[in-house]
Amino acid sequence: MRGLLELPAGAVLAAIDKSSDYVQVPGSGLPVRDPFGIGRHIWRQQHFIQKDGLVWFFSKNGNARTSTLYRYDRQLSRADSFFLPMIIDRICVLDKHTAILAQIPWLFRFDARNGRLEKYKENGRPKQFQFGTQVHDMLAGRDQKLWVGSNDGLWEVDLRAQKSRRLGLESGLRDKRVQVLCESSAGLIWFGTVLGGLHAFEPKSGDMRVVNRASGLANNTVVSILEDDAGMIWAGTYDGLSVLHPDGQVLGNLDVTNGLTHTEFNRFSFLKTRTGALFFGTVQGLNIINPGKLKVGLVDRKAGQVF
Repeated sequence: MRGLLELPAGAVLAAIDKSSDYVQVPGSGLPVRDPFGIGRHIWRQQHFIQKDGLVWFFSKNGNARTSTLYRYDRQLSRADSFFLPMIIDRICVLDKHTAILAQIPWLFRFDARNGRLEKYKENGRPKQFQFGTQVHDMLAGRDQKLWVGSNDGLWEVDLRAQKSRRLGLESGLRDKRVQVLCESSAGLIWFGTVLGGLHAFEPKSGDMRVVNRASGLANNTVVSILEDDAGMIWAGTYDGLSVLHPDGQVLGNLDVTNGLTHTEFNRFSFLKTRTGALFFGTVQGLNIINPGKLKVGLVDRKAGQVF
């Protein structure tokens, strides 16, 4: 499973990996060909960004070095499309009209009201970022902060002040390849790396902490992160699902003996629904988790001092 989308009635639409189909959960299990009514294939390696009743996603237009950005209204079942003369690597949504687009080595601000596309600037000049070969994830955080996970570190971009900084190995990262981001209710930026485990960064203090196999994490390759309604962190890895206390202690790890479909989790395949249920896709299906039930016997453990 790949991209996940919550429908207005509460069901979840899941993209089937290596296929052009979707499946609705719960539902008949029959494939859905064109859930957005746009008449074309949607690129699977992305999040469907849900904000203010709208769903944003994009497609790459073959070999034409162009992309189409979509903004889908779930209530009206209508999609607006925006043709762009660029290949989009990742998108991030600020509000119902504004998106940030990444195309290495640039960031662009797109205004859906007038179709205007502008490069992000610092000191009056377009900023050329050191992203490496890939931008894996982007997150619109609090205080007009944009977080970019790339193959060459974690970038903090202050959109209001128009300044940025890069966090890499010299900042405490165990692996500079940052592939998934999550901002907790406490304001921590949690991020997963390719081989360096799970990290938590406190923007105000600059404190960086690492949770890896040595401290109880299921595996050092982290591909999905969600925070539940109680503030617990759930991290999908290549060898199980880890549950962490907000302070960073690993409370436990889940695998197939706990009912998981597989222990290898997929990128771009995780979702928290309006009811608080957690959906995690793996290489062999979809896991639907009631956090309260699975945490029984874990949350009463004494909190550690990870940070």
